[in-house]
Amino acid sequence: MSTWKNIDNVWYYFNRDGYSLNGWQQLEDCWYYLGENGKMATGWLEVKGLWYYFNQDGAMLTDWRQINGYWYYLGQDGAMARGWQQISGRWYYLNGDGVMLTGWQNINGLWYYLNGDGAMLAGWQNINGLWYYLNGDGAMLTDWQNINGLWYYLDAGGACMQTGIRRRVTMWTAAEGGIKVCLSASACPVTAFP
Repeated sequence: MSTWKNIDNVWYYFNRDGYSLNGWQQLEDCWYYLGENGKMATGWLEVKGLWYYFNQDGAMLTDWRQINGYWYYLGQDGAMARGWQQISGRWYYLNGDGVMLTGWQNINGLWYYLNGDGAMLAGWQNINGLWYYLNGDGAMLTDWQNINGLWYYLDAGGACMQTGIRRRVTMWTAAEGGIKVCLSASACPVTAFP
């Protein structure tokens, strides 16, 4: 009969012939990884360039997991995800160590805002009392932008430039030099905000 055995505080799995198994093993509904010597893996383990996490009972974990205070996404195959990931219809960014990022992040030279649960935001967003516009890909826009038929000026930090009174920005482009000139108080239209 196949069975687990604890030898010197290390768990091994023996088949019915009495040999310890190694490598990936699916036992009942869980996956385990047993090293070359048969030792059951726990915690983080790199296997063929991919990282996996095994709980204290040796079972491989999947899905979102908070480990040592950080959030990770472990795919259905258990492999730790990195980079941009679309999960349940929302986009997340996991750094090179697999940690889910939040807040403002500069990724490949573009700024993104990832909310408290890590999801990428898009469209008009009020962040710390300032309005920003994040395009459909989540990247923060700057400079003059035509959004839904209205012109807005977003400063170098991406914030919508405002004066004391919010009014629509009307502008025209001069024929010579293509200079954009704001003809009214620079501000974000009230109608643009929820």
